[in-house]
Amino acid sequence: MTPADLVRMSARMVHWRLRHYADATLKLLIRRWQAWLFLLFASSPATMPLAAQIHAVGAPVRQAVEGGDPGYTAAAWAAMITIALAWSAVQTEALRGGSSWRFLRTQPLVARLERTVDLAVLLIADLPLLLPFAAYLASLPRSATDGAIATALALNLAALQQSVLRRSPAAIAIALSSSAAAFALCREPLQQAALLVLMLGPLVARHMPNRWTEFRCRALPAPKPRPTVNSGRSLLGNLIAIDIRVLTQRSSLPARLPPAIFTVLLTAFGWSWESIGLRQPVAAGLLLTGILVLAFRSAGLAVVLRTARTPLLPWFASLGVSARTHWLGDLAVMNAAFAGLASGPVFMLHRYSGAPRTFLVLPLGMAAVTLSAQLHRSQGTTRFLSKLLVAALFLAAGWWAAVAG
Repeated sequence: MTPADLVRMSARMVHWRLRHYADATLKLLIRRWQAWLFLLFASSPATMPLAAQIHAVGAPVRQAVEGGDPGYTAAAWAAMITIALAWSAVQTEALRGGSSWRFLRTQPLVARLERTVDLAVLLIADLPLLLPFAAYLASLPRSATDGAIATALALNLAALQQSVLRRSPAAIAIALSSSAAAFALCREPLQQAALLVLMLGPLVARHMPNRWTEFRCRALPAPKPRPTVNSGRSLLGNLIAIDIRVLTQRSSLPARLPPAIFTVLLTAFGWSWESIGLRQPVAAGLLLTGILVLAFRSAGLAVVLRTARTPLLPWFASLGVSARTHWLGDLAVMNAAFAGLASGPVFMLHRYSGAPRTFLVLPLGMAAVTLSAQLHRSQGTTRFLSKLLVAALFLAAGWWAAVAG
């Protein structure tokens, strides 16, 4: 097969993979409309000129590439890696190509082109994450070397995602080389070697064998209700324990990572909104919107728990466990998850308002979780208008508790 044929075949496979990714991700974007709404409000300064917006978006990359404070550079690069891994974790199956691609990759010729196709799909899927790099390049770097370093950093992010998706130990080599390069950029004598280190990591990773396989969920025996105890409390406790085990399985941990990262970022925003230059009502509104995202995400666990419980329904029926008991157990787990995630942002709200009733945002959020989970339970799928009404009620009550008072 000629090189031209290989290029045409690679392009065709990238096209197939992108069609699958578009079909899978459109559903993901619809399910995550609350998070996108928050990000849209948080990142759209209407009064800032376009040139200033481009400069601000590219500031983290400029600080890292052109040398700056080592602490800031390390924190910025760690945040980029974390966000990139979280971005790919919530789209794992879509980025891998699904069952059709798992069959195609068994073919010898396709296996030769797999890395190239994966990297091309990742670069297109990562366009929102690559905006800071594009903004820096658009604002004209000081030299061609700086532009090459920024491009190499962006490629390292995609290569790291690719290695993690393949469960390859090469991810360690790429993470270490990119972190070492970010550190070298902050040291005048080492800046010249940073580009070489960035190229060395993926080169070493390419020749590392894929010794690691898919992480397999360790079989955990489901806790059984004790026959000697007939109280509803003991039964409910066992159902809650089963739900917790479902959510903490090793295979499902990547899906639990994005809410935790979002909580950390939201809490950090609540700590530093003054330095960003926002007014307190605006910051409070963004925090409330972020808490609403956490409430909807916690309520979405109802679908996960119901799906995982389906094979056990005959067993539960033989024990006389009612659907209402299942619902109470799921509701306890979902509200506990929300309380754990939202405690930091709620404390940030109280830190600036000083009003004790600010903490009412937490039970108000639990009410939003309960109503949203009821929508998942009764309708099977989410309904935009119903959730929009829940969102409006929560934001109005939260504004009264945290700002209006």
